Amino acid sequence: MSSGTVRKLHYFDGRGRAEAIRLISVLGDEKIEENRYTFEEWPKIKPEMPLGQLPVL
Repeated sequence: MSSGTVRKLHYFDGRGRAEAIRLISVLGDEKIEENRYTFEEWPKIKPEMPLGQLPVL
């Protein structure tokens, strides 16, 4: 059952390490809002991310 909270997933525009998060959210009927970044955008976004890495949920 969904908690009603929409979590935000930050990751590159591809599968990689975030794919497990996406699959678990579907299986758990949890909604996520995705923010996907290109490799060109990453240097600008990196300072805003905790520990300077992705994925961030």
